[in-house]
Amino acid sequence: MLTESQLAERKTYIGSSDAKSIASGDIVQWENTAAIKRGDKEFKVSKDVQLKMDTGSYMESFVIDKWQEMSGITTNMRGAGRTQLFGDVPLHSTYDAMIVGSKIPVEVKCHFGFMDMDDLIELYSPQIQHHMLVSGSESTMFVVFHGLRCTIKWRKVIKDNDWCSMYLLQAKKFWDFYQGNGVDDSIYTLPPIVYDDMYTMDLREHDDFSPDFESSLNLSVENMIDYKGAEHMNTESKNMFKEWLPPKCRKMTYALTGNRKGWSVVVTRSKSGTVTCRLNTPKDGE
Repeated sequence: MLTESQLAERKTYIGSSDAKSIASGDIVQWENTAAIKRGDKEFKVSKDVQLKMDTGSYMESFVIDKWQEMSGITTNMRGAGRTQLFGDVPLHSTYDAMIVGSKIPVEVKCHFGFMDMDDLIELYSPQIQHHMLVSGSESTMFVVFHGLRCTIKWRKVIKDNDWCSMYLLQAKKFWDFYQGNGVDDSIYTLPPIVYDDMYTMDLREHDDFSPDFESSLNLSVENMIDYKGAEHMNTESKNMFKEWLPPKCRKMTYALTGNRKGWSVVVTRSKSGTVTCRLNTPKDGE
């Protein structure tokens, strides 16, 4: 449980535990996160969840010690905190540890379910990317104690610079909202993190791209705009882009030209294989 001083300190910055809410682009989650940060609402979880959280905190040092023995990697700075200003937005991270001689944070989790490492990385990816922004590192070491199998696994997670840029824009909108300046109507659910084990591409690089094909794509984009409230037409248009995402491609972009210059379509495949399609406007800052 956090002390009174820790709760007071959390009011002055965006912490890594806020990252998932910010990335969600869900105004209900934002309102809940802001209320908890202000102290207007108490953070409550079930007794089972609280026990798991307490167990994870208690085991953290043990897991780091065992992981060091297994990996041969040494750490220091356990529980160290850092706040970094991005413009006027204060981002804060409290690190479980840092790898000696580097800026690389170590994030430790205890998991008592059936999720594998890919699923867990995707679940905690906003927090992990937040740590990299604050530390100035290009990677984070993600270490997990799997309680059901009593094993420790770890993975080096690479920074997704494009995602972090979107996250910083969204964090600015959340900070303005938290300060009482109202909600920006351009908030949205951030796409999944893109990892380096699969490539990214521009749709115009596709072997079958042609002027006729481009006309069809542009028409689909106009349908996304004109039929934003019509789920069937909007989904049909997005599916056209999803179908052109190659199997080994993690992220595919398509920048519009002419009157729609500054607009883009981004198709992303998550670690778990889910494909999403988003239309970005110039207001999104992309």
